[in-house]
Amino acid sequence: MADVVVVGAGPVGLWTAIQAKIQNNNLRITILDKYADYQRKQALWVDPKSLLGVPDHEELKKICDNFKEKKLVPIQEMQEALAGCAKALGIKFKTETFEDPSALKTEFPDAQVFIGADGAYSKVRETVFGNVKSLDRTVQRIVQVSYKTKTNAQKLNQLHETSMKVNAGTFVQEHAKGYGVALRFFVTPSDYERVKDAKARTPWTLDNSKIPESLKKGIEDWIRTRKQKLGEEIDDTAQIQLTAVPLHVYSARRVVAQDKDNSGVTWCLVGDAAGGVPYFRSLNKGLLEGTRLASVVARVTDQSRQDIAMGRIWRGASYFTSWWKVEGNVDRDFAAYATFVSYTAVRENIGAFIKSIGINLLRLIFAVTYYVTPTFVSNWVKVTFLDWEREGVELLDAVVEPLPAT
Repeated sequence: MADVVVVGAGPVGLWTAIQAKIQNNNLRITILDKYADYQRKQALWVDPKSLLGVPDHEELKKICDNFKEKKLVPIQEMQEALAGCAKALGIKFKTETFEDPSALKTEFPDAQVFIGADGAYSKVRETVFGNVKSLDRTVQRIVQVSYKTKTNAQKLNQLHETSMKVNAGTFVQEHAKGYGVALRFFVTPSDYERVKDAKARTPWTLDNSKIPESLKKGIEDWIRTRKQKLGEEIDDTAQIQLTAVPLHVYSARRVVAQDKDNSGVTWCLVGDAAGGVPYFRSLNKGLLEGTRLASVVARVTDQSRQDIAMGRIWRGASYFTSWWKVEGNVDRDFAAYATFVSYTAVRENIGAFIKSIGINLLRLIFAVTYYVTPTFVSNWVKVTFLDWEREGVELLDAVVEPLPAT
């Protein structure tokens, strides 16, 4: 028995369910997920602004304070904290694969709201909303190189990092935390095409012949520099792994729909199911949406189905349904949620495109420097970087030898 069914037990699904339950303790909420344990291992940056507006609850406040303090939070840690809070509130969990919406309605005949929080490849979006997107574009392409170290990993100092970006001829993000290192090379579409089959489930190693030589050289030089400058030792028990990661911007055309059988059942999308943006913003967008949706669910499901049906507003004209991102006769509060999602998507998408332009400019600068420096500079100016010995110094001194006499 459930009033609300959430498909997807990731951070956004849990976040939404918890807040709905806090605001309406009478709600019977069940969360479905195809995995009993959360699978993703990476960490994500939490923007404190995305935690605004949560209801006053001691345990949830502790979780939010922890996120604010850490900022970069492992997803598994986030999921475990939220799952513990959800269970303490009496929210039920069930391991189940979602395939057919009609089957879910049969399994949960009393449910008034079904929430799709099942990620970028949402089955709810596909089966209920037709998987129609108003925007779907790849803004950047990344080749990520990951490996484990024997000691705590450190980042290169700023000058060495910049020189290695010039050597690679592209923009690179270096992440080092604990015993893990991740190097993210922003590559051209042509290079990405050659390595696109290197997926997270089937990563490549550096001996794969399909890796472009220039990219392979940039990776090997970067790792070699880390060994020389940081004394880094790679854990031989784990291979250096390479994966191709496209950075997408996408938005579902509809995020709220009512069943056409007049049952009063409402379907909603939240988080990556509703839309996604790169650069650590997707989670934060989902948290904001979850907070707004939870308040709507807590209010609307407090009414009877008959009251809900009487309170529908018709938005049949294609212009208005597109604007409100709704489908069918949808309750006013749900329509307001759809408008909020639309507004948030526009703001986040603009931010993603601006960041992408900035990265493209950096890629161009490093690429031009890569080709120009050997020809016009290195023949005349030899720069010797002094070893970085004092802790806390970010830039090395440079000794520039004079130009040769002509």
